[in-house]
Amino acid sequence: MESRAKPTQTEPPFGITQPGFQGHGADPHGRPRTCHVGVTFPGTRVPAGGRTVPIDRHLQDTVDVLRRPGAVTEVWREAWSDQRFRAEAVLSPLALVAVLAVMARFLSWVEHRPGVVLADPLLAWIPPRDVTWLTFGLVYVGLLTTFVLLLPYPRRLVLGAQAYAVMVLFRMGVMAVTPLEAPPDTIPLRDPLVQVFGTGEVLTRDLFFSGHTATLALLALLAPGRTSRRFFVVCTLLVAVCVLWQHVHYTVDVLVAPFFAFASCELVFALHPGLRRSRLR
Repeated sequence: MESRAKPTQTEPPFGITQPGFQGHGADPHGRPRTCHVGVTFPGTRVPAGGRTVPIDRHLQDTVDVLRRPGAVTEVWREAWSDQRFRAEAVLSPLALVAVLAVMARFLSWVEHRPGVVLADPLLAWIPPRDVTWLTFGLVYVGLLTTFVLLLPYPRRLVLGAQAYAVMVLFRMGVMAVTPLEAPPDTIPLRDPLVQVFGTGEVLTRDLFFSGHTATLALLALLAPGRTSRRFFVVCTLLVAVCVLWQHVHYTVDVLVAPFFAFASCELVFALHPGLRRSRLR
């Protein structure tokens, strides 16, 4: 008796299940599965035997948003129906702006206090080089990419703002008790946006811990799916190399930065146990 291959179906976007859906996102009885799945979309090659090529579901969600911008409105409308989310979505950006404003004044104080020069064997071995544009290019591209990737996940986007605010508070706390002078042969890291739109003040003593490295590490923790996380891990490593190569941070500043990013992320998720159980993998 001739056997026929079952037609391949794709999983509905954003984890939405449909009655009777029997693709790779559901079992033969139509019950949804929550594991990583293989999906197909135009341009995907389907090998012989009807098996699909595994694709990162979270990356596919973001691609789907870019193809159908109206879909993200539906996701945000559903999240907005939750009272707690509405409050946090409004208050989190305001709190972040307030924390950054305090941080700006704090850094001005840090810049004018005396500090200690650390002996750093690694910096003594590496001649400094100005890689400012590469550093900020990675940071700004990372921030923009994270925003786009998290569009299908509004709650995670709001929690990301909260985690960043917590990380800034951590940074102010540890800098307050670790007065350091910049490495003797440092090349100042000049933020292009600050130079154009801000005061233009160049900071050299905001050292422990590295904010640029910690920011990229936090983005790696927030990013949905393995593909995007690997991308941000690579960006984190590159930024760490850049700030050391330019001698704007001591080695210890860079080594501890990911741990503070992890602590900030974990603290925010600990305050949202329901979201912790459903964290994107």
